[in-house]
Amino acid sequence: MVDENFQSPFSKSLLTGLFLGIAATIACLFFGIIYRSITGFGLTSYMNVPTDIFVCNIVLTLFGILHYYVAKSFKGGTIVYIVGFTLLTIVGIWRIGTIQRSDIPGVSRQFHGMLSGMVLIIAIGAILIPILVRSKKFQKGII
Repeated sequence: MVDENFQSPFSKSLLTGLFLGIAATIACLFFGIIYRSITGFGLTSYMNVPTDIFVCNIVLTLFGILHYYVAKSFKGGTIVYIVGFTLLTIVGIWRIGTIQRSDIPGVSRQFHGMLSGMVLIIAIGAILIPILVRSKKFQKGII
């Protein structure tokens, strides 16, 4: 039997982003449970389970679409995408440290740790998109 692949490069990037969004959602949920149990950091109005679920899925699906357009638009677009997201992650985590969430320093530190961990999980997913899009094993087995 012939193994025909009717997926376009766009659909591969989109579906890889969606798959990584689901994986990142699960990772963020586990991270949140573990982090909150260790630090005692409570749920906030904008860092809660529904937010984790929607943000991870939507953001990584959009990053999959972005990967397609960057890879298509530039020679070496995959490298541009990976380097760009690596730099964006570094700057983002650095900037998270400047957010004053509360007048209580301990609460602000807990918030920084929680948000930094979630951003790092999403960034790892974003950086994995071009790697998994090129993986024939991933494409055949998952997508």
